[in-house]
This record gives sequence, C-alpha cells and structure tokens, in this order.
Amino acid sequence: MQQPQPSTPGNAPPAATASENPASRDPSLRRFLDLARPEARTLILATVALFIAAGLGLVYPQAIKVILDAAVAPHGQKAGQSVINRSALLLLVLFAVQGVFAALRVYLFTVSG
Repeated sequence: MQQPQPSTPGNAPPAATASENPASRDPSLRRFLDLARPEARTLILATVALFIAAGLGLVYPQAIKVILDAAVAPHGQKAGQSVINRSALLLLVLFAVQGVFAALRVYLFTVSG
C-alpha cells in the first residue's frame, strides 16, 4: 500500500492566474450566461425599462416640493394656483408614463423566462 505524499512546491497543483476569465472557472456562471444569451435583447430592454421607471419614481418628491412651495408662497393666489395645477397635471402624466415602463419591465422580464 502506497503512502500519500505531502504536497511540496514541486508537485503542487498550478494556481489560477488573475487573467483567467471567471466564467471559465465557474460552471454555474457559464451556464447562466449561456441560458441568457438568446434572451439578451429582451433582458437589455427590460433593464432599460427598469431604470426609466425607477428614475421617474425619483421625480415625485421634487414635484411635491414644487406644489408645496407654490401653496405657501407669498405671491398672488392666482399664480400659485396655476403652478399647483400644472404640477398636479405633470404628476398625473408622470404617473401614467411610469406605469407604462413598469408594466413593460414586468412583461419583458416575464417573457424572457
């Protein structure tokens, strides 16, 4: 019966080099990328829709700020009412556009599997 030999620098397995592609070392990542390749266009469009919907969601607080500033501003009531009406209409349009992009995102991610 042969005894296992301790590892020495001369018979150590080669270490992975830094220039190696991580996908070549990790079979699950390689498989994931292979599965995603046919759906790349759909996934890219869904990601763009995700970023647009998220970005539009960040506009709501700014629109509310404009409405509140117009409501408490010392200038004439007619001008303040006009700013409030325009801002409220903008919020309504913003809500509809964000809804379209959110629905598109859900649809595209669902279709891509």
